[in-house]
Amino acid sequence: MFLERLENARTKMLEIVNTRPDGELYLPLLVRLDHEIESIKAEASDTADLMAKYRAEFQKIQSGGAPSVV
Repeated sequence: MFLERLENARTKMLEIVNTRPDGELYLPLLVRLDHEIESIKAEASDTADLMAKYRAEFQKIQSGGAPSVV
């Protein structure tokens, strides 16, 4: 939900950059927002990968397997 709001803000800012006569003044903010969105997406992906590893490890232990170093 937070990421969706950031992407909506990016869309609105892009509209400002493209339609206002002084829109180029907002370009650095748009670039920074793009960077933040990509950073959040990468972090979310890393978190999802880590959670999947821990989930698999937990299921392995529940089924009687020995824990491994994660």
